[in-house]
Amino acid sequence: MKQNKLLILSLLASFLLLFSASYSTAQNAVTFGTVDDCPKPANGTVEVPVLIDNGVDLAALDIIGKVVSSGDVDLIVTGISFDNRMAMPEVLDQRFPIGDLGGGIFRLGAMKLTGNNLVDGSGQIATLTLTYLSHCKLGTANLDPATYDCGGDTKATNFVDPDANQIDPTVNAGAVNVVNSVPYFTDCPGNSAIYWGDTYVYTVHADDSDLACGCDSLKYYMDAGPGQVNQFSGQYSFTATAQHIGCQDIRIRVEDKFGGMAYCEFQISVLNEPPSFTECPDCDTTYIYAWGTTVEVQTEADDPDDGPSGPTYSLIPGSYPGNPSVDPASGLFTWDTEEDVAFIGYFDFCVIATDNAPLDSCNTVNADTCCFTIKLDPKFRVSIQKVHNVLQGHYQEVSINLDGSYESEPMGGFDFLIAYDASALAFVNADPGQLLETCHWEYFTYRFGAFGNCGDACPSGLLRLVALAETNNGENHPACFTSASGTELATINFYVSNDRTLECMYVPIYFYWMDCTDNAISSKFGDTLFVEARVFAFEGFEGPEFEITDHAVELPSATGIPDECLDGDKLYPVRFVDFRAGGIDIVCGDSIDARGDINVNGLAYEIADAVMYTNYFISGLSAFGSHVEASTAASDVNADGITLSVADLVYLVRVIQGDAPPYPKPGPADDNFIVSTQIQGDRLNVAYNATASMGAVWMRFEVTGSVDAPALGDGATNMELKYGINGNELNVLVFDLGDNSILAGQHNLMSIPVSGNIKLVEVDAADFNGNMVNISTHNLPTKFALEQNYPNPFNPVTSIELALPIASEYSVTIYNVAGQVIRTYSGNANAGVVKIEWDGRDASGSTVASGMYFYKAVAGQFSATKKMLLMK
Repeated sequence: MKQNKLLILSLLASFLLLFSASYSTAQNAVTFGTVDDCPKPANGTVEVPVLIDNGVDLAALDIIGKVVSSGDVDLIVTGISFDNRMAMPEVLDQRFPIGDLGGGIFRLGAMKLTGNNLVDGSGQIATLTLTYLSHCKLGTANLDPATYDCGGDTKATNFVDPDANQIDPTVNAGAVNVVNSVPYFTDCPGNSAIYWGDTYVYTVHADDSDLACGCDSLKYYMDAGPGQVNQFSGQYSFTATAQHIGCQDIRIRVEDKFGGMAYCEFQISVLNEPPSFTECPDCDTTYIYAWGTTVEVQTEADDPDDGPSGPTYSLIPGSYPGNPSVDPASGLFTWDTEEDVAFIGYFDFCVIATDNAPLDSCNTVNADTCCFTIKLDPKFRVSIQKVHNVLQGHYQEVSINLDGSYESEPMGGFDFLIAYDASALAFVNADPGQLLETCHWEYFTYRFGAFGNCGDACPSGLLRLVALAETNNGENHPACFTSASGTELATINFYVSNDRTLECMYVPIYFYWMDCTDNAISSKFGDTLFVEARVFAFEGFEGPEFEITDHAVELPSATGIPDECLDGDKLYPVRFVDFRAGGIDIVCGDSIDARGDINVNGLAYEIADAVMYTNYFISGLSAFGSHVEASTAASDVNADGITLSVADLVYLVRVIQGDAPPYPKPGPADDNFIVSTQIQGDRLNVAYNATASMGAVWMRFEVTGSVDAPALGDGATNMELKYGINGNELNVLVFDLGDNSILAGQHNLMSIPVSGNIKLVEVDAADFNGNMVNISTHNLPTKFALEQNYPNPFNPVTSIELALPIASEYSVTIYNVAGQVIRTYSGNANAGVVKIEWDGRDASGSTVASGMYFYKAVAGQFSATKKMLLMK
């Protein structure tokens, strides 16, 4: 078989060699195909078509070409296969010659032994199989026309027709282009949104047509934007932080081994949860404040995601006077207002709380707003009149006035608690003032007397004034509620004591607070309670005004109410009222002085002066007739600056008898006169302890019921006694116009038959030479009594006082609101006051909770219960 094949090839070669003469035609051509291939490893193959265009029938053909590699691509022809149009039995061989001829030259040929045509028409006649010698390279291998030296004879591509004519066809070069295909994404996410602090995960996918060739691979890279991508799996992950808030443009790149790239682009909106106000004044409520005060409004916001910072607070610019501000850290709004017309009216404020997150088209919110309205009005200024040069022993009217213009906040009523010195001023009555009369207010009343929960700390005189614009006849019944100018709210009438020790003194009349609602003014509709903003007082006689406000004080107080009265989450009272104390400046006696001439007849130090003076101690100032002021000024006989004293009477007697000069007089003695009282049966016994003999003693008692004539005791058997009853007062004078005196030492001074209650309220005494002495009193209780605990409310200790008029067995029990016993105190005590201090603990020593408690006292047949409030 091998011999036959060689024979045929030899014959073909000989046949082709016979035709040395040739001709060419443009219709005859050989074309090597051009193929684009993907990068392949060594031993990979590629097939290239061989095409002819024959204008005549062919009996034989001989095609010679050469593989010329370009770049890094290296190919050789390793196989040739003929197309089926040449696969006819008459074809001598499928290829000619076998294999590569070296140097990249390849040759293929065929000859038909019978018939007229070797090829069935023009077209592809064969396929070249080329094998890669290089590994995964890019480049071009050209298939060019070539010649072949065959034993010194150069052979080229030619055709032979059936008549043995050689035809030189045109040879068109071909090529194998090893090129890279660009990868492409098959899965790329759309736009998404997450909140900062969250993590976004998505796996992208890409493909490349070269992957099947075995040389290519894909890797993923971050091309733009935050986050990271796994090079091999394409999994993208991004944990958003506060710095990422807003639009984040993401671009992921896929790249093959040969530099081909594609991009996946999408956007992630990183969102922020803005702050939200948790504490903000009700936007539907107008908050009323007084001008000249510091307005404070607490705002507070919560940030659900705690960032990126803050919340930070600021005030949105607006139209308002002054310089309101907001603390950027706490959200506290502060506005220092002034007493100026520019500060009157309604003012809108908006506080913004921001977490400072950046804003763009992706994140559009980073703040919340708290808006509220503040109304500023002129403060109510309520002042008590200060009256100058008031004569003692006279009635004096004192006005309570509303100053300024307050029509923007009409009043619906007021409740004032007024304190005064009852030893200097005796309250007579109170009347509605000009405003109430003019505007036809429907209700005005007053109540006086020491009352409340301040115990011994209570002022000696307390007066409550209450007024309402209307009660039940409809809102418009009163003609007006305020006045455009200062006006009078009420008048108080006092009797000024004839105690000349008070001359040249300032007797204050001032506002006092037992609880948070004292000294308050109601709005017209009753929806707002205006309370103290500032408190002012005077520095004594003809002294200047000064502020005494103290909002840290505990009640009761004369300096205002504590800030805790305004604490809470509801509409609490508004500090809106300035209170100014007033009072009475008692005239100085030296302006009308005529010492020793009591009866004002021009003759001093006569017996008539002594008689009139003794009558004064029994009957009061009426003993002086129409010359009260002159007689009072003349009563300072001993020139000690104190008028109407027993010492003056004693010294007057000494001067009349010639025992002492009118003045100067001996210096004051340093002696003591101690008085004690006690009820025994139906009599009040008055005992004393004196370090020296007394020249005279005067006493004033308050009486409820009736008394009979006092009787002198063993210490004053040689003295004279005078007494007089004026209303509910008993005045007693023990004296002598001769040489007798009240004995030194411990003795009984007098006893007074009594039916009802009697209390010693004032004592005046002088020694035998008319010198003032040091006086102290010890009043034993005249009846059982349980006092209100003090302080109340309290934390943690309060005092409870139980008055025992006689020696008694007692108990004080404390209960909670459920009636359970918390603590019990008991014992036996002599007549006097038992004082118990409770420290807010139960019998086991444990601290009890805040709240209301009751305490009950039992002594003999006496029983009483009161309540108290423990506040922590």
